[in-house]
Amino acid sequence: MRFYSTVAIGLSSAVSVVSAQDGCSALHLIFARGTGETKGLGLAGTSLATELKKLVPGVTTSPDDYPADFTGCASESKGIDDLVKQLTTRSKACPKQKYALGGHSQGAVVTTRAIPKMPKDILPRILTVTNFGSPPCLPEVKDRCKSYCNKGDDICDGSKNSKSLGRCVTSRRLMARSWMTGEGDDEFVRQLNMESAKSLNLTSESTEDVNVEQVTCTGADTPEKGHPVSGFTKFYHADAFYTKAAACYIATKFQASS
Repeated sequence: MRFYSTVAIGLSSAVSVVSAQDGCSALHLIFARGTGETKGLGLAGTSLATELKKLVPGVTTSPDDYPADFTGCASESKGIDDLVKQLTTRSKACPKQKYALGGHSQGAVVTTRAIPKMPKDILPRILTVTNFGSPPCLPEVKDRCKSYCNKGDDICDGSKNSKSLGRCVTSRRLMARSWMTGEGDDEFVRQLNMESAKSLNLTSESTEDVNVEQVTCTGADTPEKGHPVSGFTKFYHADAFYTKAAACYIATKFQASS
């Protein structure tokens, strides 16, 4: 089994995004941040966007605008509505634009739950769904979806944490009160606060290319589960292992569609 690499590239060179007319990029990333993160792409989303811009110059990004709080169905439903609205609006304004979707933690639940609600004409234009700390991929997008999971992240590693399907499902089943109130998530919030100062807050419609060392890919998929991390297991930006893998996956799918 092959992996993404920092020394070999299967894309031959960075994929050039030719801007369409009317200011529409050829590829647009929408990412839903994790619980408790400030508005924007979040830590994982920012890392993914940074790596993707190295491979696909000209790609644009926007965050899913939703509370990302502990209110369960209310928060998730707003995220689902915003994602569907963004895609509906963009697809009309930019008829040739293609999309990459993603999310982290609660954001991944939002992205996953939004898939069945997508208009039928938009679904084929969604090239990839790349989630982190998330539920499994849905059948509708199984052929273009990755659900990445760090070793030890009990949200997605198969340990059947009650939070795995999201706060909304949990509340409907009257499961642990701590999940609804946020109790028990203190460590995540503490770690998040420590990391927030390091986060790069990309604008909601960022088009600026990243002028840093080129990300390289072998053109093959990285296994979605089991990567050991040093530090907090629910963070995906720290070593960028999976966000780099996701960027390679998106770039490869985009190149194949062009």
